[in-house]
Amino acid sequence: MVLLYVLGVEAGETACKLARKWAYTVKGIPKYKAKIIFAAGNFWGRTMSAISSSTDPSSYDGFGPFMPGFEVIPYNDLPALEVSAVLCDDEVMLTIKPGEHGSTYGGNPLACRVAMAALEVIEEEDLAKNAEIMGNILRNELMKTPSDIVTSVRGKGLLNAIVIRETKDYDAWKVCLRLRDNGLLAKPTHGDIIRLAPPLVIKEDEIRECIEIIHKTILSF
Repeated sequence: MVLLYVLGVEAGETACKLARKWAYTVKGIPKYKAKIIFAAGNFWGRTMSAISSSTDPSSYDGFGPFMPGFEVIPYNDLPALEVSAVLCDDEVMLTIKPGEHGSTYGGNPLACRVAMAALEVIEEEDLAKNAEIMGNILRNELMKTPSDIVTSVRGKGLLNAIVIRETKDYDAWKVCLRLRDNGLLAKPTHGDIIRLAPPLVIKEDEIRECIEIIHKTILSF
C-alpha cells in the first residue's frame, strides 16, 4: 500500500506516525514508550521531527527541545540495530483509521496522473539505465581531480557528491560560486560537500561538458 504526498518530509512524518501507531495497536508496546531508530547522518527534511533525528548541528542547533522517542545508531551497523523491521504493508498502514491522518494535496488526481506519466517515461526511455551509465562516467572522471582539493567522490546513478578539503582559501560554497560563474549549478552542503544531481535525461556530451567545467573550476583554486 502506498500513500502519495507533495513533500518528502511529509512522507517521513507519516512514516513516524505509522511506526508508532503500529507499535501500540499491533506490537503491544506500552503507551507512549515506542522508540524509532534512525541512522546517523540521515537527512529527510527540516521539520521538528526531522531535525530531532538529525546528527548535523547545522540542522538542529538552536531548535530544541526535540521530539522524544527518537534514537540514532551508526549507519550500516547491524549489531546496533536490536529491533525487527517491516515494510509498510496493509497490516501497518491500516492501523491509522479515517480522520487520524491526512494531507491537503497528497494523492490528488492531477498529481497522480503526472506521477504515472513520469513513471511511464522513466520506463519507456530506460532512464534508470541511463542514470547508471552517466553516473559511472561522472564518478570515474571526477576521481581524476587532484586529491589535495577533492578528498572523495561518492554516489549512485545520477545522485552524487564530491567532498572538498576545506582551507582558508576555499570550501564547498566558494567552489559552487565559481562553478556557477563557469556555467554549472551545484549545491553545497555541510560545508565541505558539493551535491551533483543532473536530470535523468542527461546525455553523455552534456555529462562530459559538466565534468570539464568541474575540472576547470577546481584547478583554478
